[in-house]
Amino acid sequence: MAQFNRKYPRIPISGLAIIKFLDSASQITGTIEEISRRGIGIYTKEKVIKGSRVNIKIFCDLGNGPLDYSLSGIVRTEDKQKEFGSIGFEFEKELNSIDHSDLYNYLISREKNVDYK
Repeated sequence: MAQFNRKYPRIPISGLAIIKFLDSASQITGTIEEISRRGIGIYTKEKVIKGSRVNIKIFCDLGNGPLDYSLSGIVRTEDKQKEFGSIGFEFEKELNSIDHSDLYNYLISREKNVDYK
């Protein structure tokens, strides 16, 4: 997948996500495709509206045991093809070593090996 000169590279990761829309009581689920310090890509068959504010609950295992984080964000992109598609979410706050230490350290260790510019 092309990286388009991003500030931080996207790192492939496996996991599940529950996305809660803040302007309604609705929520959807999806599979995590990739993540960076500024956002996340999630596969889902659900339809979303760009600009929607969300709370994203992610569940994954990076080799050190299960991780469970809640992150606030906004829907930035939707690439729906046939039944499934990828949705891009931008985090309201960049992942950091204080609030998200395990996930942050995992991303930092992988970023060194990715050509993204």
